[in-house]
Amino acid sequence: MADKMTKGEREDLQREIAALEQKAFTEIERASVEAQTQSAVAGLTSEAALAFFVSLPTIEGLMPELSYQGLPAMQSRRSSSRF
Repeated sequence: MADKMTKGEREDLQREIAALEQKAFTEIERASVEAQTQSAVAGLTSEAALAFFVSLPTIEGLMPELSYQGLPAMQSRRSSSRF
């Protein structure tokens, strides 16, 4: 069947997913540090705290849900570019 991937292709996709996750975790950590810094600087006055927290990106915005539907298309592009 054409839907089956080789072990190497699965490993490639697993590495790509791991890289996407690591990028998202790094961005979340960066946003956390920025949040802590801004909170300390603002002294957490109620208006400043509210404006700051409203401006924070959502977790979903930083790490969107992984779509496994796009993986076969990525695999197809990779396979065709190897030749």
